[in-house]
Amino acid sequence: MKELIAVRADANAWLGMGHITRCLCVVNNLKKFYIITFYLKENRLVKQFINLQGYNVLELKSDLTLQDELDILTAKSPRNLILDIRGESNKYYSTYAEKFDNILRIDDNYENIYNN
Repeated sequence: MKELIAVRADANAWLGMGHITRCLCVVNNLKKFYIITFYLKENRLVKQFINLQGYNVLELKSDLTLQDELDILTAKSPRNLILDIRGESNKYYSTYAEKFDNILRIDDNYENIYNN
C-alpha cells in the first residue's frame, strides 16, 4: 500500500503560483510511490489547476487556526509533509514537526540553516 504525502502550499494573485509549481515539480517525481493530497487555502482556480495535474486537493477555510489546519492535515495520518508557505514557514514547521515523520520544507525566505 502506498504511503501518503500531504502538501501544504498556497497560491493567489498576490503570492503567485511559484509555491504550487515547486511542489508539483517535487511530487511529479514521487507520484508512482505515494498518494499525494494538496492542502491549500480556498482558491477555485488553483484547485482546478492541481486537479488537472492529477492530484487531490482539499481546500482549507481562510479563517482556520493553525491547530484546526493541523487536525485536517493529519486526519488521514500521512507520515510525510511537503511544506511551502511564504512568510509562515517557521511557525508552520515548529507546529507540524511533531506530527510528521518526514518534512520537506521549501523556504524562499532564506531564514534558516536547516539541521533536521
